[in-house]
Amino acid sequence: MSVARIVVSVAAGLLLFAPPAPPAHAESTRALRCAFAKQRAMVRKISARLECEREALRTGTTVDPACTADAADKFASDFARAEARGGCVPAGDAAALEPVADECGADIFLQLQGSCTEAGQECGGGAPPCCTGLVCRGRIGSTPTCG
Repeated sequence: MSVARIVVSVAAGLLLFAPPAPPAHAESTRALRCAFAKQRAMVRKISARLECEREALRTGTTVDPACTADAADKFASDFARAEARGGCVPAGDAAALEPVADECGADIFLQLQGSCTEAGQECGGGAPPCCTGLVCRGRIGSTPTCG
């Protein structure tokens, strides 16, 4: 048997018995699934943080640190589970994204806590936002007010 026939026979055999290649879009699909799972984790973190804030408002107390710690633990668990499935691009970004979820939750809470700062009242910091149509303004060395 000639060398050419042997090469062709081996190549044909490999093609017939080789496992099929995954579709080209399989990796992008895995990456999307991971991204969607991480998005759901972010939304759950924001929701959990807002629930902690709502409970504090209902009871007239400060936010329970155990409540926010539970939200952080659940977020870490959700992210780890998403990354364990593979395909995440990038991976290992939970520490960079958690503060984004926290800030988003805080912004929503401040805007929708049912109160706003009237004209002439102190604003900024932890105060509620200025009422619609007002802007928090101040000068260096003076306390900012809504106006």
